[in-house]
Amino acid sequence: MKASAAIILVNWNGWRDTLECLGSLLMLEPPVPVIVVDNASSDGSADKIAAWCRGEIQTPIQQPVVGVSIPVCAPADLEWAIVGDEDAILLSLPRILIVQSSANRGFAGGNNLGITRAKQAGTEYFWLLNTDTVVQPDALDKLVNRAESDTRLGMLGSSLIYYWRPQEIQALGGASFNSRTGVARHIGAGLRLGTSLPGIDQVEAEMDYVVGASMLVTRAFIDTVGLMCEDYFLYFEEIDWAVRAKGHYRLGYAPDSHVFHKVGGSSRKTASRTSLRYLYRNRLFFIARHFPQTYLYACAYLLMQCAQHARRGHWLDVSEIAGALLRSPGIYRKGIGSMQ
Repeated sequence: MKASAAIILVNWNGWRDTLECLGSLLMLEPPVPVIVVDNASSDGSADKIAAWCRGEIQTPIQQPVVGVSIPVCAPADLEWAIVGDEDAILLSLPRILIVQSSANRGFAGGNNLGITRAKQAGTEYFWLLNTDTVVQPDALDKLVNRAESDTRLGMLGSSLIYYWRPQEIQALGGASFNSRTGVARHIGAGLRLGTSLPGIDQVEAEMDYVVGASMLVTRAFIDTVGLMCEDYFLYFEEIDWAVRAKGHYRLGYAPDSHVFHKVGGSSRKTASRTSLRYLYRNRLFFIARHFPQTYLYACAYLLMQCAQHARRGHWLDVSEIAGALLRSPGIYRKGIGSMQ
């Protein structure tokens, strides 16, 4: 990997996962700077991450993963710094930069803060990575090599593998999306490593967006398409980004970039009701913004899902779906208005 790259992590009340992720990232070859944006955590995350950088606490490894080596402690000579979100931009990044956000900016806002910091330092590739992941040492190198093989590729995904079931695929790079129902399907979900998996061409032909747990984006992509949309706060940001990029850049897949994902760890501290509220609200908001012709169908499909959840006794889902549908006229108007 010859071009400059930086890794962006957005932490919110999840310092244990973040430290395990950072431990795996320290093993990358060649070394790459990591920007950890702490999204105004209430659990002392920034202090814990700083203490780990100083070598004062050990890496909380939850499970050994084959092919991933994680140091017990940060190295004594680790170069790191901690800054506020309003502090001056650093033109040269340390190995780990902790950025303390003054507010919880959501997934997109936190990543945008990190991207802006990295971009000011001259970075060409930005690897947006969930904090509840660990990575193989060559995972980033494989992504960059794939990106450099075709300049039409602006956003690329890894092979996402379940951390707790490290032979099972969560997603091969990305997912397909049905704009009528608002439902996504992860490509390759449930397949196993070591078996015959779909090739790069097949995966990229099916891909409507890159799964946000591991997204490599190029500087040219950001210069052309812009930063992530912060209207969503949680969920649907990555597919919005991909749709905005159509006609400018293609989506790519690097099969040998292996990332092990705990799934949900980055947002599991969020109240279930809050997560579901954003999930169902943003499904309708995204469709209103980009596929207004299918909006009524998407509402009808969500109503059908509401009935299914009611039969199963999933009353939290029922409540949040009903709320999204009752607010749907306002969601539609906001979605359409945001495109003008």
